[in-house]
Amino acid sequence: MRGAPIGAPVILGVAGLHNSGKTTLLEVLIPAVIGAGFTVATVKHIAHGDLDIDKGGSDTHRHKRAGATVAAAVSDTEAVYFHGKAHTLEEVLSRLEQLGPFDLVLVEGYKGSSIPKIVVGGAQHAGRAAYTWNGEQADAVRIASGLIGQLRKRASKAQQKEGKQGR
Repeated sequence: MRGAPIGAPVILGVAGLHNSGKTTLLEVLIPAVIGAGFTVATVKHIAHGDLDIDKGGSDTHRHKRAGATVAAAVSDTEAVYFHGKAHTLEEVLSRLEQLGPFDLVLVEGYKGSSIPKIVVGGAQHAGRAAYTWNGEQADAVRIASGLIGQLRKRASKAQQKEGKQGR
């Protein structure tokens, strides 16, 4: 493994229509980037207002219904925090900084944000199109290779900078 993350993460969006394959693409990119020794965080935007993963009857749902501002569910392997406040992408990215550091943050959704994007299926989007994906496995591998190359280049620059500061 490569070691500590390389400073501020690369933040890259994935823009596409509903059911266009965005998550399928991420299922290829994430293990490839991790396999190359880098750390990855993801953000999933739910644009349809139907985020309801804390279903009625669960203990945390009951805690919130009783008046808790935040209800946390914690196991030996994960922690989830439920609270009734929406966050902007910037707020989510700031929160991830507290949980990281990460080398790469992949943002599924947020088509209107200015972050660079992997565009799936020609979807309308804001921000620069860093990659386009045609839906094929080989093209996903091409994108993963490009991301890994970009991260390796950043890591090399960071190591060179560290070496100069250590003199």
